[in-house]
Order: sequence, then C-alpha cells, then structure tokens
Amino acid sequence: MDTKTSLIGIGLVGVGGMLLMNSIRKADEARKEEATLQQTANNPAVQQAQLLRQAMNPHKPLPMSMDGTDVKLIMDTAGKITDLTSVQKAYKAMYQDELMADLRSELSSKDFESFMWQIGNNAKTTTEVSSNGTVTSKPVQGAKQYALGTNYKVWAIKDVLLRSAPDASSVQGGILTQIKFAWDEGNYITAPKSNILELCKASQFVGYTTGKSAVDAKHHVPFIEVFYKVNANYKGATAAMKKRNGEVVRGWVSASPDFTFQTPYFKEAFDKGYKMPVFKS
Repeated sequence: MDTKTSLIGIGLVGVGGMLLMNSIRKADEARKEEATLQQTANNPAVQQAQLLRQAMNPHKPLPMSMDGTDVKLIMDTAGKITDLTSVQKAYKAMYQDELMADLRSELSSKDFESFMWQIGNNAKTTTEVSSNGTVTSKPVQGAKQYALGTNYKVWAIKDVLLRSAPDASSVQGGILTQIKFAWDEGNYITAPKSNILELCKASQFVGYTTGKSAVDAKHHVPFIEVFYKVNANYKGATAAMKKRNGEVVRGWVSASPDFTFQTPYFKEAFDKGYKMPVFKS
C-alpha cells in the first residue's frame, strides 16, 4: 500500500471516528435530557429551559450556529421566568451548555437587554447577570414591579403619569411645560400628540389594578393597568366633570417601586399620609 493510500485510509478512519464520537455524544445528551425530564417533568424551570433551547435551535438537529432564532418565543418565555438560576441549572443538565452564553450569542445586545429586563420585572425575583454570565437572583419584597392581582389600590409615591397605553415614549421630560392642565379637582389633562391621560400627584390615589401588566422594553418601563370611576358629586365640581360623572377611566401607570406602591387596603395608604382625590371612586 502506497503512502497516499495509507493517508486516505487514516483520514477516513479519523472522519469515521469523529462521526462515531459525535453520535455517542448526541445519544448521551438525549439520555440525560430524557432522565432530567422524567425526574422533573412538571418543573417550570425545566419547561422554560426547553422552550429557550427550542427557540435558539428550532430546526434541530441543525447546529445552533447554523440555525435561526425564534426571538418571540424567547421573550414570551422570559415573561414566565421567576427563577432564572433554576432555569440555568436545568438547561445545563439537559444540554451541557451555558444558557447565558447561548442567549448572548443568539440575541442582539438590545434583545438580550430586553430579555433580562423582562425577567428582572417578573413577580418573584429581581435578577442581575454579570459579564461572565453569573446570575444573581433575590426575592423582591411584595413583588411591587407588577400588579399583585385585581382591585389592589395603587398610590403615587412621586408625580407619575397615567397613560392610555403602556408606552413611555411621549413627554419624557418637561412635564409641566408640555401639559396644559392636570387633574386639580376637576380639570382633565390635555396633552396633544401623546398618550398621557393624567398627571397623578405624589401621595395621591392612582386607581385599582385590573391584574394586567406590560413592559415597555424600549424605554425599560414596567407598567400596570389601573381603573377608577369619575365622581363629580362633590362641592365645586365643574360642569365638565359633572358630564363625566360615573365614567370609568382606564390607563397604564409605571409599576416601578420608585413611583407607585400597591396595597389591598386603603388603611395602609392612609396611615402613610396618602390622600384620596375626591373625583375618584
């Protein structure tokens, strides 16, 4: 056998060996994945890890580096994750890969930031990730970023805007110069070309929660939906207010604990010195 033939033979053996090793690795990965699923089939962290992998590798068995990315599925899954550390562990156990490294490689920097912002504003934990992928999660007291449920009372800690949609793009600054009228025992706000409904003054009642939440990922603002009924049965109510008596107002307000707080009881707010505007009921 000449040298050329020998080299070809060695090369074929090498390729065959690589294919065999790859096959064994994939079979081992499948066995570990199956074992993990059998043990924790109802574990939300496992299900969420699966969905993230599916989103990053939708056309398996193609390698992730050659496959597309379902960004929507990733973001939808992020909205359900309340314990990212457990999802990381499940992902590692099933796929022998690092979740954060895979997400960084699959998502744009903007999408990755939105992913982390969404998780950081979920109900049970606040999450931080370092540059090397280390994730730190800790409980959020009272889960104040999002609506706790329906009919919770929401109060303004500082001046905050009530909007018709969970979009913080309009009137970012200079509020007092851009708003002609705010609620002042009867004057309804007018802010042309914006989604602003009302300027809720610090320490005043904003409304009752509907249970709906949303995140403006572009501006990094978590929102909760609130409502209240207009009450014009008070001394000094304007004619305009009387026409709106009984009207139900719905809007979106920042859920940041820097701006609002929620409580199931009026007494908790009143004990803090917070006030109930006479035109809201």
